[in-house]
Amino acid sequence: MNAIHHNEPNHKKLKGAKILIVEDDYLAVMFLEKVFEPYECVIIHANNGKKAMDLLIEESSFDMILLDLNMPIMNGYDTVKEVRKLHTEVPIIALTGNVKLVDDDALVEGFNEYLTKPIKESKMLQVINKYLSIE
Repeated sequence: MNAIHHNEPNHKKLKGAKILIVEDDYLAVMFLEKVFEPYECVIIHANNGKKAMDLLIEESSFDMILLDLNMPIMNGYDTVKEVRKLHTEVPIIALTGNVKLVDDDALVEGFNEYLTKPIKESKMLQVINKYLSIE
């Protein structure tokens, strides 16, 4: 599956956006929620890919997905393949603590972008702003 790159101007806003965070590290989830707090985003959390898929089947209207690559039950690579069968347009940002796992293959797998841990808030907002306008 090819990476999805948006070349059109960004029309969706981060403020009030519905974000799915798929991450098994509780401290990482707390950090991400804190970053989104000023934007009044609706945050939904799943701690593995299987739970994320269940949420995506029940509730298909997410504005963005942040997806950890290394999780139990269903990893990020398997999850993104399944997500892209249902949702081709939603921006998906890969999160990883292992830089060696991330290269252009992650983008080919269906991720729009990736962020390496520890995540810097400024870098994260810069990446998110490509898909959901911060202003």
